[in-house]
Amino acid sequence: MLQRKHFRKLRLVSSLQFLLPSTSQKSQMTLKIETDSDRQKKIIRLSGRPRSEHLDELKTQMDGDQSRIAVDLDGVRLVDVEAVRFLNTCEKSGTELLHC
Repeated sequence: MLQRKHFRKLRLVSSLQFLLPSTSQKSQMTLKIETDSDRQKKIIRLSGRPRSEHLDELKTQMDGDQSRIAVDLDGVRLVDVEAVRFLNTCEKSGTELLHC
């Protein structure tokens, strides 16, 4: 069961898709991943629409780093259910979620 209190500003794609007109691939926003790190923490900033096809790249950005990891979701407003599950798993394993 998803914990809604952690994802107040995020909306699930599956609950909105019937309201959205179909659009071409060119007009859909993609995901932008930016990283910033110091000796204590690596911050991964996401902008756009994280979807299941982006999760492998996001995992790659998170793997192999010995510092604490935080994912900044300030630029994210719409995600699919697989991305929510992934973020929930990350949070349970110690990743800090910012602006969600």
